[in-house]
Amino acid sequence: MNREEIKTLFKRIKANYDIFSVSKEKLDEWEKILKGYTTWGVNRNLDEYLREGKDTPPIAINLINEFIKVPNPNVNYKTSCKICGRIIDLEYTTHENRCRSIDYITKKTTKYFLDKLPDLNAQLKELYDMSENAFDLFYKKFMKQLLNQDIDLEEKNLIKKILSDTENINIDDVIKGIL
Repeated sequence: MNREEIKTLFKRIKANYDIFSVSKEKLDEWEKILKGYTTWGVNRNLDEYLREGKDTPPIAINLINEFIKVPNPNVNYKTSCKICGRIIDLEYTTHENRCRSIDYITKKTTKYFLDKLPDLNAQLKELYDMSENAFDLFYKKFMKQLLNQDIDLEEKNLIKKILSDTENINIDDVIKGIL
């Protein structure tokens, strides 16, 4: 947030809390704290703070969290995936979605299809390396094949909802696609 955005934020807080005081010193301090955070994120957190019906106005720290910080383009952000342990870039959500899908595929393959794919571990790298479109197609085909297995009704209904536009395929065709 920049200084002008913080002034606008102060107006919002003052409109909701008459006791909120504004000074140059306060503006300077809030600017130091909120620098590097997104305006929409801070305002979203103020909205939440207001919904909670707090009696006192927020302090700057009440309106920030690590998820709304603007990435510094000069810093190489890396983290490790909690699911697979790989070191990944800042785009964690995309990786996590793929990782959760691969984890699901692994569990279901182990349970239902291991006899058709005896060396699943050898195929995991290929699943991570597939393009997004190829992986999405593979995942849909795999899930479609799960409908032919003895899975619970709730899971079956969820799969049907996800795959409402996917055509029937054979598991052997799916396996050939990754071998």
